Order: sequence, then C-alpha cells, then structure tokens
Amino acid sequence: MPLFEAAMLAQFVIHARGRQAVGSSLANEMAELREDQLAGDTKKRARTKWLHANGAEASFPCGVVHVEDEAVPVLVAIVPDGIAFLAETPQGASVYDVLEMGRIPRSDLTEVDVVDVAGRHMPEPLRESFEPDVDVWIVLRWTRDGQEHEDRFALVDGVAGHAAAPGGADG
Repeated sequence: MPLFEAAMLAQFVIHARGRQAVGSSLANEMAELREDQLAGDTKKRARTKWLHANGAEASFPCGVVHVEDEAVPVLVAIVPDGIAFLAETPQGASVYDVLEMGRIPRSDLTEVDVVDVAGRHMPEPLRESFEPDVDVWIVLRWTRDGQEHEDRFALVDGVAGHAAAPGGADG
C-alpha cells in the first residue's frame, strides 16, 4: 500500500473513532440533562401541589438553608392563615417533596418593612425606575408568646437571601 493511501486510511480511522467518542460523550450528557430536567419538573410539580393544597396566595424564593453540606432552596408562601417557609428535599433524595420548615400565623405579624443596609426605611417608589438596584432587606416582625421576633430577607442585586435573627420562624 502506498504511503499516501496508508496515511489517508489512518486519518479516516482516527477521525471515525473521534466522532464515535464525541457522539458517545454527547449522548451521555444529553441523558444527564434529561434526568436533571425530569427531577426539576418533579420538584416543580410537588411545589405546585403544595401551594395549591394550602391555598397559597403568592410565593417567592428567599434564599437557601444548608442540609448535610448542600444548599437547599427555601421558598416563602403566603397562605390564608400566615406565612409558611418551605424547602425542597435535598438533591439526590429518593422522594421529591416540599417540606414546611415553619409558619408564622398572620395574627402574630406586627410589621413588614423594607429597609436599606443601614436599617433605614425605604419609601416605596411612585413609579418604575431605571436607576441601579439598591441593596435592601425585607424585614418581617412578629410576636409569639409575648416575645418579639424578626426575620430579614436580603434582596441584593436581584438575588434573594435569608438571614434569620435569633428566634427565627421556628423560634
């Protein structure tokens, strides 16, 4: 076999094996993406079922809690009798469910405020603004068994986070 034909044959074999390896890798990645999407859809259905069953008026993400070194998203749900704090089961759990971590009855709520990082009240805007976002906290205050409690939810650069004061929602 002439040298040129041998080189062409070797190049063809190398490219064919490369295409096969890339195709196999892409197939594995697509399977993982489908699995992640199905798990996400299952979590969304569980969350939607919980919100519907509990008559939630609204819900919004409020940060994460750490369970076994894993960040688990937390959701606040406004329900007819109060405010519920929900967490999804950790990644890799065999059952996808929504866990209620605590609830503050509406009768216990004393104040909801929006404050800046220095703790000063932020007036509500009269109209939408194109100004840069300001870092603010939503402050929830309530009384339980004669003791005052507070939870703060940070809205920093459009990302919600949670910082509980002593005696948080389960407090």
